[in-house]
Amino acid sequence: MGSFGVWQMGRLLSDGDTVRADDSGAAREASSQGRIVANELARLELVCEAMWNLMKEKTSLTDEDLLSEMARLDLMDGKADGKKDKGGPVICGKCDRPNSRRHDFCIYCGEHIRVKPFQ
Repeated sequence: MGSFGVWQMGRLLSDGDTVRADDSGAAREASSQGRIVANELARLELVCEAMWNLMKEKTSLTDEDLLSEMARLDLMDGKADGKKDKGGPVICGKCDRPNSRRHDFCIYCGEHIRVKPFQ
């Protein structure tokens, strides 16, 4: 089952549904993974809210500032779809070769390629 299926199962389970005893092992595994994903999402929501509350408390930023920045970032990929497209591969500044975004160092020359924290 793909990550979308796991996410859907987590949503269903968080709404109070349960897995029946006759469900397959794959369904039980997906429901377990779905619960893990749902719990992690809830924790990340809590972290984001706490961080935003601290930012507002310590600066002059407002909720409108946050919403404006979210809209700006959302449109960076040309689509207002509520998410940020990570884009294509990262090009190494040293050897000029493409690398997967999941790598911090160039797989060809070893150069550090992560310069932005959310790249």
